[in-house]
Amino acid sequence: MNKIGKIIKHFRNRTVFDRVMQTLRPFWRAKRTDWWNKKIIKKGEIVHKIYPGVKMFLYADCMLSEAIFTTGFEQQEIKLMTKILRKGDIFLDIGSNYGVYSLIAARKVCLSGKVYAIEPVAKTFERLERNIKLNKFKNILPFRLAVSSSNGTLPMKISQEGYDAWNSLAKPTRGDNYDIEIVETQRLDDFIQANKLMGKIKMVKIDVEGWEYEVLNGGLEFFSEQGALIVQIEFNEDALQGAGSSSEILIEKFTSLGYQLYKYDGQKNEFISFIYNNENLDTNLFAINNLELVNQLISGGGNKPLCSLQI
Repeated sequence: MNKIGKIIKHFRNRTVFDRVMQTLRPFWRAKRTDWWNKKIIKKGEIVHKIYPGVKMFLYADCMLSEAIFTTGFEQQEIKLMTKILRKGDIFLDIGSNYGVYSLIAARKVCLSGKVYAIEPVAKTFERLERNIKLNKFKNILPFRLAVSSSNGTLPMKISQEGYDAWNSLAKPTRGDNYDIEIVETQRLDDFIQANKLMGKIKMVKIDVEGWEYEVLNGGLEFFSEQGALIVQIEFNEDALQGAGSSSEILIEKFTSLGYQLYKYDGQKNEFISFIYNNENLDTNLFAINNLELVNQLISGGGNKPLCSLQI
């Protein structure tokens, strides 16, 4: 009776699918990992579907590609993004890498919307452009530069061990062997002004391996004007300290700019106020300036038909 009662409870709570997937997930992960090791390593690359109507190249020499294929990548955050974005919206992806977020965002904002994908590293940027061309998307604008607190150039540390998703302007947190590549830097406020984006951006994602504080310092006007409804930002204590910052400093900066920080519970589809207790953070948090409006979006988002982006 106990098992039957649990089954009935799952039906009532509409969590049957989640419970089934929880049981099957370890099995599928093991199978996909085995397939990756035996086949994809030999192929060098594959084309993989990551979202309805969205595919991308995955590479055998990339640890992030393996993670996307075997376990998925930031699925809770991506699900939230698809609930937030609507047709005609503008999404800013700072630290786009190969374009996982950018490609999926493009499907949500349609041709009347725009995705600004920013990635500084030459090889990674080429792969980003290749994924855009693979999908024939016309609403993604790629920019090869690093967002920082000043305009100019800086040395970027490039992993030689497959950890290209952890390339950094600071001290890399993954791998021991890396090369140096000089990359162009631009202040976020200058980027916003040059592209006439002030007051138009719905959502920003910032994932720059410890350089997040410098992104904020270069975008004080944008953030002071609360230039995006929601900002997803990576907090990695080791990476932040490698750049001379910390989670505490980053949190204080966001708070001073008028944002409140939250965690997102994908199971309950709700935001939880984040209280920092000096813990060693390694997570994505969400800076929000209008929680009521964001809650309205996520309560009714994610179920709109996807539009064609191919011309």
